[in-house]
Amino acid sequence: MNSPKKSIDEKQLNSDYQWLVMQGLSKYSGQWIAVHDKEVIARDNSLKAVLKKVTKLQLKTIPLYLRVPEGSVTT
Repeated sequence: MNSPKKSIDEKQLNSDYQWLVMQGLSKYSGQWIAVHDKEVIARDNSLKAVLKKVTKLQLKTIPLYLRVPEGSVTT
């Protein structure tokens, strides 16, 4: 069974990115995160694990994925 194709909402991705850069990301240091609707919806040290968590959420659009660099992260 094929899953429905998810769309890319560039406006949403840009909005999530703008929100993300204003957040304190130190608690996610060294982790992969997924952001959707201005919320971190999944986080893990492994991108594969984040993708698996996001797949279970059955979102209609693709979230923003980002690996937060290790060390001091400030806004």
